[in-house]
Amino acid sequence: MDILNTIEPFYLFIWVIIAAGILYSFKEYGRNQYNSGMSDAICMHHVGALVYKVVVNEEGEEDIEIKINGG
Repeated sequence: MDILNTIEPFYLFIWVIIAAGILYSFKEYGRNQYNSGMSDAICMHHVGALVYKVVVNEEGEEDIEIKINGG
C-alpha cells in the first residue's frame, strides 16, 4: 500500500507540469503572433503597401480605416 501512496502524488505532479507547459506555450504563441503581425504592418507601412486614415463613426468616435494596396 505504501507504493500506491507515493505513485498517486507523482502522477498528479506530472499532470500539473504538463498543464503548466501547455498554458505557457499557448501564451507564448499568442505573443509571437502579435509580434509577427506588428513587424509585418511596420514593413508594409514603410514600403507604402499599408494606407490608413482616421474617420469619425456614427457615434462621433475616431476609427482607423486601413487599406492594403494590392489586396
